[in-house]
Amino acid sequence: VTPRDGIEERAQSFGVEVISRSTVMVSTSLEAARQADLTVFLGAGISRENEDRPALTMDFWAHSLIEKLAAEGPVVVLMQTPGAVMTPWRDHPNVTAIAALFLAGE
Repeated sequence: VTPRDGIEERAQSFGVEVISRSTVMVSTSLEAARQADLTVFLGAGISRENEDRPALTMDFWAHSLIEKLAAEGPVVVLMQTPGAVMTPWRDHPNVTAIAALFLAGE
């Protein structure tokens, strides 16, 4: 079960509508956030065997998008990362929760 699938299943059992936007279009994500009472952001950091990570950030545009989503309303951030990650948006008043979902291992 992916985090998104679990959230959708549980939310629907309580009669909560889930608007899911898995997209590279920031404008689409922001429009969905404007319609929502709460945004749940799922982000990740990728690592490889025998290589250092190039940065202590989540991949792609995650940090910028979290800041933009928080400007629209409350955000819960779920991060699946291989270790420590920077969270420059953690003190934003609309970032209401952060959960680090570390890799499960072998």
